[in-house]
Amino acid sequence: MQKKIVPPTLQPRTGAGSTRSALLDAGVALLRDGGISTLTQTRVAQRAGLKQSHLTYYFPTRTDLLLAIAEHAILGMEEALATPPQAVPASDRSTPAAPPAAATTGKSAAASASTLASVLSERIVEGVPPRAILGLIVAADAEPEIRIALRAFVGRMRQHVRGLLAGAGLPDDEDSALLFHASLVGLAVMHQARLDETSQREVSHGVAALLQGLLPAGRTAMGNDHDPFI
Repeated sequence: MQKKIVPPTLQPRTGAGSTRSALLDAGVALLRDGGISTLTQTRVAQRAGLKQSHLTYYFPTRTDLLLAIAEHAILGMEEALATPPQAVPASDRSTPAAPPAAATTGKSAAASASTLASVLSERIVEGVPPRAILGLIVAADAEPEIRIALRAFVGRMRQHVRGLLAGAGLPDDEDSALLFHASLVGLAVMHQARLDETSQREVSHGVAALLQGLLPAGRTAMGNDHDPFI
């Protein structure tokens, strides 16, 4: 009888010294550096410097591990977006420190979208969540119950996408989130299929174009730094 797969919930990332976090960090590194074929329970435990029994305690199956790695990477992206930029000392500023509030209000959505584009492009190119999910999709052909976990995962990621859009001051209605989510997945899969400079440029270009399309009329989100095709 197959083990029933219980869809995990997004858990807050624990401290860097915790066993669970160390295992997930090791899994992320293996998946990023070597792809899905390198992600075995033995290798993850070795990379984390822990016994395999520690890994199987937290993640009894490879499916559990893959789902947790994907979510761990996504939470890391959320943390990166939530980290405020470091303040520039007044003596180092080449421009006025703070224009009037009225002058900055109209730029806030564009600035937030620019930051979001940078982080999203980096994570898509890094390839950790896409590789984990593609591996689970293939495994689901032999173990259909994996699809239960994948359905729950997709639903949670849709809500996560809405949160990212709202945080950037962009439309976060269901239709906008669906189209944005689907487009990101498409860009990620096409990049994983090719893994070359062209696909990497397309990721940056595509994410920038998606966010530009969601900005209010008259606002500009990206410049040359975020869109290599311009």
